[in-house]
Amino acid sequence: MVLGIRDILDSPEVIRRVWSEKNFYKIVERYYDKVFIYGCRDIFDTASHYGLDTHLGKEKVTYCGYVCSDEAPAPRDQVRKELRFEKDRFVLITAGGGHDAFPMMQAALEAFKLLGKARPFDALIITGPLMEPDQRQRLRNDAAELGIPVEASVENGLSYMNAADLVITMAGYNSLSEILHLNRKALVVPRSGPSSEQMMRTKLFHDRGLIDVLEPSDGLSGPGSGGRTFWRKKSRCGTSRVFRRPNCLSLGGGTLSGGLAQALEIALGDMPWRTPTEFQKLREGNFGRSQRRRN
Repeated sequence: MVLGIRDILDSPEVIRRVWSEKNFYKIVERYYDKVFIYGCRDIFDTASHYGLDTHLGKEKVTYCGYVCSDEAPAPRDQVRKELRFEKDRFVLITAGGGHDAFPMMQAALEAFKLLGKARPFDALIITGPLMEPDQRQRLRNDAAELGIPVEASVENGLSYMNAADLVITMAGYNSLSEILHLNRKALVVPRSGPSSEQMMRTKLFHDRGLIDVLEPSDGLSGPGSGGRTFWRKKSRCGTSRVFRRPNCLSLGGGTLSGGLAQALEIALGDMPWRTPTEFQKLREGNFGRSQRRRN
């Protein structure tokens, strides 16, 4: 019998403690012939960090690489034609099942508003089937003002990801495996808890130049919430990248939407640079009056 586990589940301290308390090591040793790890030892040595090699022996563990659908994506031009996009660049916002993706997607829409009517790209939001219906409808209402379609799910999601110039997503296993598989440029907003899984995976992938990151340093809160959330953009130029970015960018506005707006400007190239103060003024100008009307 074979046990399959993904590369990262939580911090090594948490996993070792929980597995010891639950007699996991003894159960696996007794009932399983092999352990397949869906990941790469060079990126994260799951067996070593989680104590599998100590309790089971290295010969019982096999690394399978990152696993995702082997379905062939449709040609990029075909997907864009079906979407009836008119601009040269396409940004996809997606997050797997989407049960906790609403704050990130709402902030992305507000970031698009910050960029103004001259936004030089088309966009599509795929919320995932697990997002609450009322949250999805709020996104649709906001996106309609920008002419951005919002879908709960799509067939052959790899085709949409493959057609995008930039993918904005969270750091779930499937999402990042697909990005690696397709070699897409990605801006990743990791979940900060309750487990360390997404933060760990994001750091490991970013350190190797595989993704760009917006990392919450004080928890994830949506723009306009009144909470102080500071975001920093980490960026690294790699040979596989489509666009060139500086090594490090500090994002302004104190909000996820402000951070995404600046990140988009740099990721997509030729839009004018704005300072954090200018972005704060843009935010107040674009959102202050509309928010007061709703209040």
